Amino acid sequence: MGLLALRAAAAVLVVAVGACARPPTLGSVLKDRYPGYQQVLPATSVSLNDRNYEFVPGTLMSAVELRPASRNEAALWQADPIYCPPGYPLSDVSWRDRSPTRVTYNFDLSLRRVLHLRKAKADLNLEENEIEVIRRVAIRIDSPRTYSIRGHASVPRHVKACIDAIMKRPGIQKIRSIIVGNVHVDVLFKDNASVMAKWSVANKINSSLGFGALKGESYTISGDNLVFGADLVRVRN
Repeated sequence: MGLLALRAAAAVLVVAVGACARPPTLGSVLKDRYPGYQQVLPATSVSLNDRNYEFVPGTLMSAVELRPASRNEAALWQADPIYCPPGYPLSDVSWRDRSPTRVTYNFDLSLRRVLHLRKAKADLNLEENEIEVIRRVAIRIDSPRTYSIRGHASVPRHVKACIDAIMKRPGIQKIRSIIVGNVHVDVLFKDNASVMAKWSVANKINSSLGFGALKGESYTISGDNLVFGADLVRVRN
């Protein structure tokens, strides 16, 4: 009961934070560079040896689609704190390296602004008036790798009581694969941006993605070993 209460409290905290400012979704980066992966909130650092870690491939979870996939963005999901782990840690799951990536969105020229505005809004959950104070955004993902069930991987052995309980909930999804990496976001503000405007945008971007530092005209945030994408499949119940 203690663990369940702790997870419930954590979920309430995530919802409270998300109500103020949703974290970066990297929706455009996932769509363009890592197709097939969607984002599942809350954002979390990977845990290799915890058998109860929620983002192990084979996990069943109840999730709500906050935003469907589009031509420019991957889908965005919000996971319930209730899930059924497969009975083995992520360290037992096979993984492979993926290519690192870097994307830069510029807003100092009108042509670049038109081309980059939509993708920056998708990746950072910013509105147009917030982007008005930004000159350039660079998103870098280092050491990406995917964990997937394939070949002779372990067979999920879910606890029956958990399955019986979760199957009564709507929107059951199964994780087939996750993508993990070190995510860095560098924001360069315009010269005339006020300190208040900078802090407002910085706090919104940084709501759950690591630690950030506001320095003069720029702001950098980073998160290591973040699960920034998942491949989900709907489970009939």
